[in-house]
Amino acid sequence: MLNRLSETKFFNLGNIKYDYGTALSKVDFSKYKIPGEFYIDKVRNFKGFHYPMVNEIIKAIEDGHVILGDLNQSNDYNYKPQDMRLATHWPSSIYNMELMEDGEIKIFVDLSSKGKYSFNPNTKEAFYYEIDPTILFAMCTAGYISYKLTNNEDISRNISLVTTIAEAYALIMDKVFSPLLSTNDVIDTSKIHMLSYAYCLQSMFNLDKEMAVKLAMKSKFVVDKHGVEDTSYYCQSDEDIMSGCDYKSVFPIDRFCTIVTKEFEYITDKICNPGKLAKQFDDWFNRNALFTLEHSKSFITMLVFCKYGIDIFNNFRLKTFLTLASGDIVKDIAQVIR
Repeated sequence: MLNRLSETKFFNLGNIKYDYGTALSKVDFSKYKIPGEFYIDKVRNFKGFHYPMVNEIIKAIEDGHVILGDLNQSNDYNYKPQDMRLATHWPSSIYNMELMEDGEIKIFVDLSSKGKYSFNPNTKEAFYYEIDPTILFAMCTAGYISYKLTNNEDISRNISLVTTIAEAYALIMDKVFSPLLSTNDVIDTSKIHMLSYAYCLQSMFNLDKEMAVKLAMKSKFVVDKHGVEDTSYYCQSDEDIMSGCDYKSVFPIDRFCTIVTKEFEYITDKICNPGKLAKQFDDWFNRNALFTLEHSKSFITMLVFCKYGIDIFNNFRLKTFLTLASGDIVKDIAQVIR
């Protein structure tokens, strides 16, 4: 089962300040849905794209499972507030969200970061929605993946899918922790890859420690498997990244940082803590990456945007970090969820 934004540390820090639940309960989302006639031709033109899941994405949008909207601009010029994000302080780095409609969890894809309405200057009525077709497809792809993962627990537990995601996550974390490791010792680099891999599986996909470590140890990037098994604090101890997480004062990212400082005695909590990791993600991948550190669907969305070259995250750096990962992560995901 996928983790939720409400189970992440940095979303909760914002929620304490802005009370998102109360704020969103007052929002009429129908006022932020883009009228179908403004985008349906663009969506149907996806059929000319040679990308994964084209037909499935078109159908999900046509059937209303994936909803396209713009949270920065209401479809009604006279509606207040025009900018839902500004009114509620809803984070701009959340690109799709769950909506319960007709007894079904649907995905609302927010296109505001890359699209905009065109308005008739005389009547003030919207008549068109401008967005690049490839960008639209990428954002719809991320929304469709979120829809399938949210509504099908079997998919979110598929070993092929979760290990593909965890491998990508661990490769990125390898780069994050590389400057902190005292040497390029094979055992140390293997340990940090194993820990990051296991953390991703446990915190984002709710696998237990035994299974998470077992899968992590199969990674080809855990080069010295015997060395890790024999010397790893996490492997040898009863510690569990998820132990003690109350999602109020202690979150999985807190426990992960604690485990890292115990695994490597020379890495202290002054240089390895959630704030430091978040700042590193911000510096490397732009502020939009804050929730990708902890949240499953946000991380997957980042991978999708990177695949299609959407200028939201630092695609050059991401692609550099992921050169050793699956040749086409989106294609690998598609084979599982379609």
